[in-house]
Amino acid sequence: MSPEITEIIFFIGKGNILIANSTWCNYPQEAQNKVKIGSLNNINIEKIIELKADLIFAYKEQKKILQIIENRVEIIYLKHLNLEDMQNNILLIAKKLNGVKAGKCLLNKIEQSINQARTEAKKIIKKPKVLMILDRNQNILSNMYIAGRKGFLNEIIEICGGINAYRGEIPYPQISLESIINLSPAIILDLSLINKKTQIEQAKKLWDKYPFFKDKFIIFINKDYWVRKGPRLYKAIKELSTFIKNYSNKNRNK
Repeated sequence: MSPEITEIIFFIGKGNILIANSTWCNYPQEAQNKVKIGSLNNINIEKIIELKADLIFAYKEQKKILQIIENRVEIIYLKHLNLEDMQNNILLIAKKLNGVKAGKCLLNKIEQSINQARTEAKKIIKKPKVLMILDRNQNILSNMYIAGRKGFLNEIIEICGGINAYRGEIPYPQISLESIINLSPAIILDLSLINKKTQIEQAKKLWDKYPFFKDKFIIFINKDYWVRKGPRLYKAIKELSTFIKNYSNKNRNK
């Protein structure tokens, strides 16, 4: 009942037994053809009952909504805060659906990307401050939500040799443009383009209006696997590792 869960099920070769998923499940292509039963906090219980599913994978946050049908169908609730949760979910789903071999193959691929990123990170002399912007106003640099120090995005920043520019305790704080300037990140990852119609060139023009960001290493991300704790996250880890390595090499003598 989430894009990550759907992707795991398809990756282990069990997409044929998946009868429904959420409205945000768009990968792989076949996932778009499945019956939609709502979103994270807006689940169509009547549709689930109508489908007569034998098993549901859901997140713990959805238990309050789904508990009224727990006597009708087996429901497995998953945690999804960090990388460890993701790895545990892959193995649990793989075991439950008899796809252990494929599940372990996926875990190995993810682990390889993590180990490679850590190896590259050891070569970095000074860890750059990294800021991930997850959402913002698309027409102006305001109402910006960033990745805090709790969760998988902070983990991959550190794995790849960076340090989160935000040092507070709020998981996903909303900050202003002035706050970003005060945080003075060396690398800014603008992930706000994911699932939006805004083009990279449009976004670049917004940042170019401010002299402070002229010499900053700003990267525009529009690939949804960056924000999904699923099979394709290894791609984001590899890309972030390359970004940080390139920044480090460029600024080695500064």
